[in-house]
Amino acid sequence: MGNAEKKPKNYLLIRKPRTHAIQRLNNMVFMNNVLSNSLALYAAHVDAEEADTIEFQVPGVKGNATSKRTRENLIEMLSIARTRGLYEQALVTAVALTEDCLVTYLRLLLRSYPKKLTSTSKGIDAERTVDLVTILDAKDLNDLITSLIDKHLGNLFYSAPKDYLRHVADILAIEIPDPLVANYVEIKASRDLIIHSASRINNLYLRKAGAKARGNVGDDLPCTPTYFADAIVSMKGLITTVYQQLLKKYGDVALTM
Repeated sequence: MGNAEKKPKNYLLIRKPRTHAIQRLNNMVFMNNVLSNSLALYAAHVDAEEADTIEFQVPGVKGNATSKRTRENLIEMLSIARTRGLYEQALVTAVALTEDCLVTYLRLLLRSYPKKLTSTSKGIDAERTVDLVTILDAKDLNDLITSLIDKHLGNLFYSAPKDYLRHVADILAIEIPDPLVANYVEIKASRDLIIHSASRINNLYLRKAGAKARGNVGDDLPCTPTYFADAIVSMKGLITTVYQQLLKKYGDVALTM
């Protein structure tokens, strides 16, 4: 008992975002498994139906409406949802959870070291001027710094993933291994394609994903249970790598909440 390793004074502060993100990613995996099994059971139920056409209620412009599908079409729809659709939507959420964790760490370091707001990285230009409205709207210096941090973070994640991960590493003064960066860049490119192109591969995806691209122009981007599991591993690896280096570097220094 007396030989237990002493935790750094900022252990809980730095660990909390990591734990929160990992737990929510794990929750998502669990719920996806439950939903996948439920869809399989419902597909079996539909297959056992005697009717060739199945009706179900949907929202309509003038209130509830009824939509019809053949039994075969409905079974196919359930199969697509079970083998791809669930994982596409979960991937979008998983990327959001990962970025939220990174934003939390960036906000912590920028609050503690506001001069880092002037840091530049390849592909990311720092804003070295502040507009008059922002200054006048601030209650005090602390409020002004908070506004500048919010603006910086709001703009950052519209940059190319490779650029903003480089900037994350620069701001946090850590190193993110190239394989983790490459995997996450492809994951983010897949997320963008799911949202903006209904998973149909285009040239923009190919440029973003680079050597990690998973198909050709016009193909439907695969988002299988195996790919989703691999993506979760990559995102956990990114979060854990950032957390471990932050704890080592800032575990016992003064940080501002």
